[in-house]
Amino acid sequence: MADFHRGFEDVDRSADQQSFFRFLDLAGSLPSIAKYRGWMLQLCPSGEGATVLDVGCGLGGEATRIARGVGKTGMVYGVDASEALIIEARRRTRELHLPLQFRVCDAHALTFEDGSFDVCRAERVLLYLENPASVVVEMARVTRPGGHVIIFDFDYGARFIDSDFAPLTRRIEALLASEPRNPAIGRELPHLMRKAKLKVEAVEAMTLMTTVAIARRIYAAALSKGIKTGVFTAVDIEAWWREQEAMEQDGRFYHAQLGYIVAASKP
Repeated sequence: MADFHRGFEDVDRSADQQSFFRFLDLAGSLPSIAKYRGWMLQLCPSGEGATVLDVGCGLGGEATRIARGVGKTGMVYGVDASEALIIEARRRTRELHLPLQFRVCDAHALTFEDGSFDVCRAERVLLYLENPASVVVEMARVTRPGGHVIIFDFDYGARFIDSDFAPLTRRIEALLASEPRNPAIGRELPHLMRKAKLKVEAVEAMTLMTTVAIARRIYAAALSKGIKTGVFTAVDIEAWWREQEAMEQDGRFYHAQLGYIVAASKP
């Protein structure tokens, strides 16, 4: 089974990019993601005339939403290391005539001048990057004095799954906690921002809820690894998924993942 997290790091070599895009669209439709995005906009408004950089913009959905609010005098740039994602983002927005540009760009070396942006944002990106600290420094560099940097990311050590198979579920949670490149990045954001000489102004914990369909995709590689290494059996996991599907059908399904919004200003 393909590793979900490695998929984010290697989109351009994926054999089925369209399937990956569909998954991103499905995940992006979750109410809890809409909720934290709305709160990010409240913490760091991007109104008329603002210049905004969206680092790791993916398919460009949030950059597009922000572009609708900056007016003709503003500008939004979305950057991503994946050429495939940028091509798709451009395709989706070609006819919208918004103040919006998408570029292929490495977040570790942003191709913008110092102090170019009023707001520099990222969400669910640092989890996958080689050197998150250097990315935060770059985001701070391209933000103007008085501007803001705002980031949301997960804490993979804080996942909560409801199940009557309690010992099995704890083993599943432990495997999931070690999957991404930077599993504790959410809790590390405040000190990374301070090291980048930013003034942290808000730290907001957010709980994201998922569905069985999304969970199956995210957990697949970890569960496959657990079966291969004898942590549990395929029969155990089949029974566990049957329970989770039944719980979703009768409204008892609960898979929650903690993340943090951290907002900072540049002195």
